[in-house]
Amino acid sequence: MENNLAKKIVDFIHQSPSPYHTIKSLKSKFEEAYFREVAEDEDVAFLRPGKYFTIRDQRALIAFTLSAAPLEEEGIRFIGTHGDSPSLKLKPNAMIFDRSHLQFGVEVYGGPILSSWFDRPLSLAGKLTYLNNHDQLKNLLIDFKQAVAIIPSVAIHLYREANENRTINKQKEMTPLVATIKNLKHKFPTLFANNNNPSFSELIKEYLSVLNLNVNLEGNDIKEILAHDLRLYDIEMPAVVGLSDEFILATRLDNLLSTFLAAEALITSNTPHTSFFVCYDHEEIGSESNVGAQGTFLTDTLKRLINSSSSSNKNNFNKVMMRSLFVSIDNAHAIHPNYKELHDPEHTPILNGGPVLKVNSNFRYATTPEGEAFFKYFAKKADVPIQTFVSRSDKPCGSTIGPSINRQLNVNTLDIGVPTLSMHSARELAGIDDLNSTLSILTTFLKEKSLKI
Repeated sequence: MENNLAKKIVDFIHQSPSPYHTIKSLKSKFEEAYFREVAEDEDVAFLRPGKYFTIRDQRALIAFTLSAAPLEEEGIRFIGTHGDSPSLKLKPNAMIFDRSHLQFGVEVYGGPILSSWFDRPLSLAGKLTYLNNHDQLKNLLIDFKQAVAIIPSVAIHLYREANENRTINKQKEMTPLVATIKNLKHKFPTLFANNNNPSFSELIKEYLSVLNLNVNLEGNDIKEILAHDLRLYDIEMPAVVGLSDEFILATRLDNLLSTFLAAEALITSNTPHTSFFVCYDHEEIGSESNVGAQGTFLTDTLKRLINSSSSSNKNNFNKVMMRSLFVSIDNAHAIHPNYKELHDPEHTPILNGGPVLKVNSNFRYATTPEGEAFFKYFAKKADVPIQTFVSRSDKPCGSTIGPSINRQLNVNTLDIGVPTLSMHSARELAGIDDLNSTLSILTTFLKEKSLKI
C-alpha cells in the first residue's frame, strides 16, 4: 500500500479489533508522541502547558494539549469520534451444544448489515475479568488473532428463497459455528473428562493456554474467568481496490478511520492552542453510558480544567464554550452508483470528492450555521474540496455524537465525515484521497487562531 497515511490507518485498524483494543492503540499512539497520562481523580490544578491524556473504564479516551493562554480568551478546539463498530457480541452463557456441533450464542451490537457477516473467517477479541491464584480480580485484553468461528450460509439448493427478499433472523441464523464435538474433544480432552460439556469460561481458559496467550499476567495465572466482554470480528486484511488503486476496503472503517485521523491531527498539528480529542464508546447503540457521548466524561474533565485554570472566578465554563468549536467526525454516506435514487439529487457526495459536511433540519446532525461557516473557511485555507450530505426529505437519517455534545456543552458544533460506501457492512469502502484531505482540514482547524464570530 503506497499511501503512507492509508497504511497507518490499516495498521491501526488491525491493532484495534474491539473498543478496548482501540483505546489501548490510542494510548500507545499518544504515549509515543509524549503525551502524559492523567488519572481521572488526579489533581489538575497544577498542570503546566503540555500534552496529556486520560482514560475512563478502558473504553473512552480524552487527549488534550494545554496552552498558556487563558481558556476564557481563546476557547477550546474539540474533535470527537467513537471507537465502537457494529458487531456480534458473545452472550454471557455463550456455549450452544448439540450432538454434533458447538456454536457461540451472540447478540447483535448496533446495526450491522447482517448478510455481510456470512461466510467470513471470524476471530474473537475483547476483555476478560478473572480471578487469579491469589484470589484477586484482574482484567485482561485478549485477541485470538486467528479464525475461530464462521457463520455459514445455507445452500441455495436447500433454501431457494435465499436471493428473494430474505429476512435474516438474528437468533436463529446469526449463530456462528465454532467446532464439531468430535474434534473439540480430541483437542481438549481434559474438558470432557467427566462427560460433561465444559463452560465457556473453562473453554476459553484452556484455549488461552493452547494459544500461549496466557502471558504477561503479572506473575499470576488465571484461576477462574468470571466475566467477559468479547465480540467477533472479521480477520481478513484490508485491501486497495480499483483500477487506479484509489479505494480502501476494510473492516470497522466506521469509525476507526475517523478516530485515527482525529488523533493524528492532534499529534501532528503541533497546535499552539488548547485542543481536545475525545473518543467515546457505545455510539452505535445510542451513547447512553458512562463512556458514551451522553455520559459525563468530557464535562467532568473540562470542569476540572476550567475551574482550576480560570483566574477570575470559577464560573467561566459557558464563557469558554462560547469561544470554542466542536467537530464531530463520523463516516458519511457517499452516493451509491447502483442506488442513486436513495440520495437527495443536490447532495450526492462521491468517494475521493473530499470530506463531507452533514446537515439535518431535525438536528440528527449537529451542524450549526456557525459550524458550517467555519468548516468552509477551514477548507478554503487548506485548499481542500468539500461536499455536503442531506438526507432525502422522505427518508430518516442516522445520527452521531454531535447532538449530545451540543446539548451538554452549549458549544458551536459541526458534523463531518469521510464519504463511505457499504457503511455498517463487515467490510466498508472509502477513498484514499479523502484521508489526506480530511486530515488537512482537521489540522487547519487546530491551528486556527480565533474561533469567535
